[in-house]
Amino acid sequence: MVTQSVCEMKAGLFRCRSEAAGVCVYCARSFCRQHGFLGEDGEEVCNRGACVAKREDLARHLAYKESALLLNRERICGVGGCGNEIVAQCARCRA
Repeated sequence: MVTQSVCEMKAGLFRCRSEAAGVCVYCARSFCRQHGFLGEDGEEVCNRGACVAKREDLARHLAYKESALLLNRERICGVGGCGNEIVAQCARCRA
């Protein structure tokens, strides 16, 4: 869902002003195809450093959660390298 019709990202000293292709889910700025990522399920992230870092952090968390849940299915602690039996569950990710 694009609210601005032009890209709000900087291109050198000035704003890009190309046609907007998406709106960043983190900062709500419009961006063109050159200045952002248009993913599946409405994942739209601009190229700003803070927004890219949030996207990468989410990807790392989802990978950790998947691996932790696989370990949990075998009744093993989800923390990599621990190897002990499960004694608690994370209230946040449920691993």
